[in-house]
Amino acid sequence: MLTLAGLGGVALSEGIRFLYGQADQVLRGRREARASASAGDASSPSSVSADGATSLDHALVERFEGDIRALMVELEPYRAGTGAPVLADPGNRQLVDTAEALRRILSVLGGPVPPGGESARTVDVQLDVEQVAGYVAGVRGRAPKEVDLKVRLKTRTVDEGGEVLGVDFGTGS
Repeated sequence: MLTLAGLGGVALSEGIRFLYGQADQVLRGRREARASASAGDASSPSSVSADGATSLDHALVERFEGDIRALMVELEPYRAGTGAPVLADPGNRQLVDTAEALRRILSVLGGPVPPGGESARTVDVQLDVEQVAGYVAGVRGRAPKEVDLKVRLKTRTVDEGGEVLGVDFGTGS
């Protein structure tokens, strides 16, 4: 009999595998586009998406590439690969936050790129957090060039030592 906790672990594991696969597709498409451009192939697509279609802005993918790779390293044990994947624990907040960070990046990358490029891009984030024991940020990463950024972050309780940031562009980005 599968328990509710076990079902949650299976669902989270499948979600992580899906996100990992999408991220891998994005990076593979970016790598292929780079190779085509360096080979002087003018017919290479100007963009690539997680599903292989041509809809993502390469500059935007390049900007998030380091973050995507770092998140994929953390999620590696949970993906389906040559070895047996580890069952994800929905109670592991760091794991859930890592998967959510990758999902958010992919959702930004998967959105339509408006005419005129990234200067017309809007990112709207809304978070409702019950309790913060560690760290939470509505948006975290490198500071984008010209983006309309809206962050709404609601928290009920922040424990001692907890940190809540609407936007975290860090200092070393």
